[in-house]
Amino acid sequence: MRAHPTVLHFERAVVIELSHVDHCDVWCAVFHQDHFPTCNDVVCQLSYALATTARDDARRRAFADGVDWLAGRKLSSGDSHVAFCFDAIAMLGIALGARAVDDIALTERVSNWFETFIADVVSKHAGPSWARYLLASVPALVSVSTGVALPDVDDDDADVKLVLQSSIVSNAGVDTALQNRARRRVKRTENEDAERAVLLLGALDFVSNLPVTVDLQRPSIAQVSQMLARAPAALRRWTWEDAPKTRNSDAMKWDVQHEYCVQNLLYAILAPIFTDLVDEEWMPPVGQKNPRIDIGIPSLNLIVEAKFLRPGVSFASLIGELAEDASLYRARGSGGRYLHVLPFVWDDSRRTEEHAKFLQGHEQIEGIAHPVVIARPST
Repeated sequence: MRAHPTVLHFERAVVIELSHVDHCDVWCAVFHQDHFPTCNDVVCQLSYALATTARDDARRRAFADGVDWLAGRKLSSGDSHVAFCFDAIAMLGIALGARAVDDIALTERVSNWFETFIADVVSKHAGPSWARYLLASVPALVSVSTGVALPDVDDDDADVKLVLQSSIVSNAGVDTALQNRARRRVKRTENEDAERAVLLLGALDFVSNLPVTVDLQRPSIAQVSQMLARAPAALRRWTWEDAPKTRNSDAMKWDVQHEYCVQNLLYAILAPIFTDLVDEEWMPPVGQKNPRIDIGIPSLNLIVEAKFLRPGVSFASLIGELAEDASLYRARGSGGRYLHVLPFVWDDSRRTEEHAKFLQGHEQIEGIAHPVVIARPST
C-alpha cells in the first residue's frame, strides 16, 4: 500500500532534506474548498515543506492562511475531538511549520490553537506511546519562551525524544544518557510500522554520525564507556594468523580465553590515557570477604570491571555477580575512593540478541555506570 503523502513528508523531515515543492498557489486554493480531511492534509504537508526547505514567502503566506483556516474549524465531536487532532504526525508537522516560519504572532496563534485540545487529546490517546509522546511534545515546540523543554520519556520511546532534540530542534545539547537510551531502543527494533521505523532511523542516523571524541585532559565516565564500546573496531587488526606473516616468525593467534585476557585488553586501552590507573587493587575487607578490583581510575572514582561470559553461563547470573561486586566495592569503609562501577563484558558466546536487555537491567542497579558488552569477533 502506498504511504500517505503526509507520512512521506514526515519521513523526509526526520531523515533527509525534502526536495523543493512547487505549486503553492494550488495549495492555497485548496484551503478555500469545503473538504475537511483534504485541507488538513494539505496544511500538514505544507508544514513539513516549510520545515525542511529554504524559506519561501508563498509557502509562509499559505501556511498562515492554513493556520487561520484550522483555527476556525470545529474540532470537537461529542465529548471528544475529531480524529485529526489525534494524528501525531500531522500535529508535529504543524508545530515544525510554525517554528520554520519564525513569526512570533503566528507561533502564538498555533500555540493557542494547540492549547484548546492537545492536553485532552494526550490524556485520551489510546494509540502507540511514541505517538502520544509526539503529541505531548507539540506545545514545547511552539513555545515562545527561550529554549525547548521536551517532556520526559520512557525507554521505549527514547529515540523519539532524541530525534526531536537533535535532528529537528537542535543539534547541540543532547545528553549522553539519552543517546545511550536511544541506542538501546534502536537495537530492539522489530516489526515496526512505517512511522515508528522513520523515528528509529532518525535516531540511528544521529548516533551513527556522532564524533567519537575523548577529552584527554578531563575525560568523563561516559567518554570512557564510549571508547570501550568502540573496542570491536580496534579488533579488526587483532592478531589472528593461520600462517606466519614473516619468514622468521610463527603464526600467532591472540586468543582471548578468560577474564585475565580481557583485563589486559582494558589495560592496554586505558593506561595511556589515565596516569593514575591501578590494577588488581585490594579493597578493605567486608566481613570475611576481601574484594579486589580489576582496574581502578581514582581520578574518576571509577572501577572498570572485566567479565568473561562463557557459553552456558546466563546473563541473569552475570547481573547478580555484577550487582554483588558493585555492593562490595562501594561498601562503607572503602573511603569513597570508588563510587562507580563500569562493567566491561566480553561475550564469548556471541549472544548479541540479549545485549540490549542486559544493558537495560543495569540501569536499575545502584553504582553501575555506563556498562559495555561486546561480542567475541568472528574468526
